[in-house]
Amino acid sequence: NPWGFDPRPGQSLLAGAAPYYGVYETADGGYLAIGAIEPPFFGALLKVLGLDDPEARAAGFPALDPATRETAWPALRARIAAVIRTGSRDHWVRAFAGIDACASPVLSLDEALGHPQVQAHGTFAAVEGRMQPAPAPRFSRTPAAPPEAARPADHDTATVLEELGIDNDEQAMLRRSGAFGGAAS
Repeated sequence: NPWGFDPRPGQSLLAGAAPYYGVYETADGGYLAIGAIEPPFFGALLKVLGLDDPEARAAGFPALDPATRETAWPALRARIAAVIRTGSRDHWVRAFAGIDACASPVLSLDEALGHPQVQAHGTFAAVEGRMQPAPAPRFSRTPAAPPEAARPADHDTATVLEELGIDNDEQAMLRRSGAFGGAAS
């Protein structure tokens, strides 16, 4: 195609083909996300990884010609993966600290909840002891109500069915049949 975009899964720049845009496993089973798609970030990435050589630089952005994508990208992806597997996730977080290389740890859900940026933005709120996503987006002139506690799955079913004109007998039959996701009774 005229744009150099391959629509097949894993073949385009942002879908896993580019070695500088992906997720890599670390020595401790953690993961490091890399999104160094601009030349300065790619250069910084290569320096931190100790891969700043002509072969690696040649595989960098924009590298839009098919020959580079088909030969250099897989080779560089393998080199990057091998280097990242030599250190723990925390090792790489420290190595990339303060460097604009677009590399960051892939956090577990529990880690994400405690992340300073998530905390500072109020992305989640505790409701009755459980974390719930906070309303988003947040507007200064029309603030959203705080999140409410989760309700049982069928909390509003009867109300909705009544609004649809389904009488109590038919609702009972639907409940017995298991139509609401619960086991038939």
